[in-house]
Amino acid sequence: MILDKLKEEVGNLVEDQVNDIKADIVSKLDSIFDEDLQKSIVDELNENINVPFINEATEEKALNFVYDILEDKVKEAIRKALA
Repeated sequence: MILDKLKEEVGNLVEDQVNDIKADIVSKLDSIFDEDLQKSIVDELNENINVPFINEATEEKALNFVYDILEDKVKEAIRKALA
């Protein structure tokens, strides 16, 4: 009886801790995927990708658009995996 109750309580504590960690990760997604990260990734891609018939500014706009889509999908996948 006591051992069963102890197992249940420990299980509840572990579950609560896991849920807290998941919530913490989800709450930090926006700070992880900040403007600095986007700029760094887009700049690196723009340096390494050259589309001859468009200028650098247009390439950067296109890469920012692609980045925004990828960021949304990655965040969505992380939230889904942690749900």
